[in-house]
Amino acid sequence: MLNFTVVSDISKMPKDELCHTCNIRRLAMMQASQYSIYDEFYKEQLEYVYAHCGVSGWTDIPPPLSEDLPAEAPYCVTGKRYTTKAGDTCESIANSTSVSGAALCLGNQDILPSCLHINAGINVCLPLTCETFYVRPSDTCLTIEKALGLDSGKVRTYNTWINTACTNLQDATEFYGKNTYVSPQGGTFTGIVPPPAGTSVPDLVDGYTRNPTAPPADMPVADGTTLNCGKWHVVDGGDTCSTICLQEGIATSLFHAVNPSLSAERAALCP
Repeated sequence: MLNFTVVSDISKMPKDELCHTCNIRRLAMMQASQYSIYDEFYKEQLEYVYAHCGVSGWTDIPPPLSEDLPAEAPYCVTGKRYTTKAGDTCESIANSTSVSGAALCLGNQDILPSCLHINAGINVCLPLTCETFYVRPSDTCLTIEKALGLDSGKVRTYNTWINTACTNLQDATEFYGKNTYVSPQGGTFTGIVPPPAGTSVPDLVDGYTRNPTAPPADMPVADGTTLNCGKWHVVDGGDTCSTICLQEGIATSLFHAVNPSLSAERAALCP
């Protein structure tokens, strides 16, 4: 078997090597495969071989395996963008869009190297909106939390760039802007899950009824069970204190208080 090396000037090859079956097939196989390194250089070689060796065949460069797709726009969690204008800073953008300047900068680090000097025409991704507080020169995390009635540590929770002792609050806001998060991104958390649309929220109660209901006429009432009961539960064979409390939505402490005797079977209890 003959070993061929790549010759930059193929015209200098001896004709018996130039037109050897191995050389022709090597170039033809490269031309036929999209996985080969066949390019303009090898195309010229194959065309020269065909022209001087009395053979013919395809010489076109095969198409690429896949088309180059257009670059996708960088991911933006909110889907909201802002194009900067001359004179913009992180603080001015934050003021007009209800976001934190720090969150804006940290979410666009590759294109916003500085919050104080921003070039016009930059398309930035806006972070989630939130409630913000304008930091004053005398403010600390503690004074902000006291002023807004927030639990201790909440300012740091909402602004992860603030260090443990909150000693970088003033220096950081000089760079990022004075708008600082005082609520979770995306809204205000109250700790209360809103009811489904169209339902009303019941008033808070202490568990005791103001409208007593008579016990079932055909069932005995367990010894000691209060008659000041709003509804009744007839004990079934598989009932336990826990299942009754879960089913009726009553606290176990109150259930035991109004039903001191819980050993009765097929009796009415006050849940």
